[in-house]
Amino acid sequence: MNENLQIFFYSIISAFLLSLGIPNELFSFGSPLLGLFSLVPLYLALEKCNSYKISGFTVAIHFFVTHLLSSFWLANFKDFAIFTLGASAIAYFVAGFAFGLVFHVPFSQKKQYLTLFNKKFYIPFRVLFFACLWTIHEWYKSVGFLAYPWGTVLMSAYRWKTLTQIVSIVGTFGISFLFSLFAAVTGEGLILLKTFQKKRFPEYKIEEEVTQRIH
Repeated sequence: MNENLQIFFYSIISAFLLSLGIPNELFSFGSPLLGLFSLVPLYLALEKCNSYKISGFTVAIHFFVTHLLSSFWLANFKDFAIFTLGASAIAYFVAGFAFGLVFHVPFSQKKQYLTLFNKKFYIPFRVLFFACLWTIHEWYKSVGFLAYPWGTVLMSAYRWKTLTQIVSIVGTFGISFLFSLFAAVTGEGLILLKTFQKKRFPEYKIEEEVTQRIH
């Protein structure tokens, strides 16, 4: 599979999991477990992006698909469907592209650290960067005149009553941060595991290089 197609596939899978995680026809009160892992494929996709453009399209597709899957009922507004669902989906695609450009910053250098102002910021930086930027996205999506908080990862946490009690201290976006942070840490764990396999088992790396050349 073409690498870019694989990246976009990861993004769509992430959007699908997120849409299943928030309340829907299958899970009336949502699924916190799906919400918790929903952003892992997106994080892995961002790590694979080799340009700002691809990263922009990756997040744009994620926002677009998530909106369509989680808010498909907006199409029932008959003559206004083109505005309620269509126009809003396009708007999220554009917003997603803009966010995707920023998401690529800590992934732009394929190293175990990010060099910025002659200083090195290691893996924890991009983990925290991802969690903070995702939280900003959900905050931006949920405030103001055009606020539409539906389709956010924090919506999937409803059934975990013990966890949701923290909103009295950190607010609802504290949940967004915790869920996205968990996804980033899990994603980094999978990336490090793959790196370990390449170093520990040279034949694994050779097989992967052959597969990439074939495709």
